[in-house]
Amino acid sequence: MPRCRFTFTALFSAFLLVTGCERSAPDPPSRSHVPLATNGPALTAALRSRDPETRVAASQLIAVNSIAADPSELIRGLDDSNPKVRRHCAVALGRLRTTTAVRPLFPLLQDNNWFVRAETAAALGRIGDPRAAGWLLQLLDDSDPYVRLCAGSALRDVTTESHRVMLLRAFARAKPLAQPNIAIALAKLGEPVALESLISATQTNDVTFRRRVTEALGDYAAPAVINSLTLLLADTNATVREEEAARALERATNKSATSQ
Repeated sequence: MPRCRFTFTALFSAFLLVTGCERSAPDPPSRSHVPLATNGPALTAALRSRDPETRVAASQLIAVNSIAADPSELIRGLDDSNPKVRRHCAVALGRLRTTTAVRPLFPLLQDNNWFVRAETAAALGRIGDPRAAGWLLQLLDDSDPYVRLCAGSALRDVTTESHRVMLLRAFARAKPLAQPNIAIALAKLGEPVALESLISATQTNDVTFRRRVTEALGDYAAPAVINSLTLLLADTNATVREEEAARALERATNKSATSQ
């Protein structure tokens, strides 16, 4: 049985890597036979139900439809015993960009459920609070690839100039799994030390990650970057070559022209 569970998790992680952090696989229909109203007050009340299936259904409706439920109840839901409730509440708080949820979300980055960790990272990225950077850095060595993907995307979203020294130090001592994600965040700051790592990462077989690296390269004007992006115009993946590479090359070329 444990072997079957591992196989499912691995396959599901691979699926999510293809779809990206902005998409989450829907949960199966709730077993609750009581239909829930789709308004904020009613769903907020349902979050306090003793029935776990009702709480799951309510939190999912709020998250999927970005319904303006009471933020304090969503934050309370982060401590729910059911991981689906924790996950949906994290998603909802991220989509509602609830800044008061930033600190309560941090502990969920160490949740024993990989999906909760991933969606919490994505939520922090959507909120965009710079305080999350250090926490997200710790998640770049996570054992689950989808968690690393979401943490890396979120790290770039929250990165500001104030993080330059911290990111450079982390980059210098990072393990191979984490370093390219830190490089993507450093690209936002135009940091030259990240260039070699980014160019090397364009050779990855992971299409989703290749798209992110390609986009990040557009932040530079170096000739080596323009050469790499030109090669990516012939990438085997249509999205990489026709969208990410083309846009990034245009940005890099404009930066190069401006700097001359």
